[in-house]
Amino acid sequence: MPRRRPIAAQCLLVALQVVAAGAAGADDSSPRAGLAEAGLAPLIANIGGRATMSLNGEWRTIVDPYGAGYLSYHAERLSDGYFKDARPEGPGDRVEYDFDASPTLTVPGDWNSQRPELFLYEGPLWYRKTFRYEAEAGRRTFVHFGAVNRTARVFLNGDPVGEHEGGFTPFNFEITSKLRRGDNSLVVQADSGRDRD
Repeated sequence: MPRRRPIAAQCLLVALQVVAAGAAGADDSSPRAGLAEAGLAPLIANIGGRATMSLNGEWRTIVDPYGAGYLSYHAERLSDGYFKDARPEGPGDRVEYDFDASPTLTVPGDWNSQRPELFLYEGPLWYRKTFRYEAEAGRRTFVHFGAVNRTARVFLNGDPVGEHEGGFTPFNFEITSKLRRGDNSLVVQADSGRDRD
């Protein structure tokens, strides 16, 4: 069997110092302005030279072969999917998942070699990492992924942060406005399923 590429790679929180927020009369013809108009964010450069907090290590996971954590049986996006990181309050609760009771996988790493039952699994799998963060005034914070194979949907504290497609490229999203002081929950749906394209 050929060796598989990692499904989830390193994950870092990156804090950037904000020096100036758009000076009046700034040149809007820059490539950066073009990216903003297209709804795309530029990739953060020089990660190694920035203040970071690693989220690598053990992440709680839920295997989701039918995609029930994101879509209803009518293929409509759920308002209360796994990305909400809800906790069941009792045996009769309608929350039918529990990250706190789920097994873990190590990030960075692939799921296929970490658990025998996932050796041939392809499809959606949910990762959840909780962390404490104390934001500093005047800093913007981003979550940076080395790669997620093949598509990723990223949520922070139950709110969508962004989506990325492409299994071998780094990507990041700004999360400054979604971070809470203290405890936070980062949930990622990684989907290695194959499409016609």
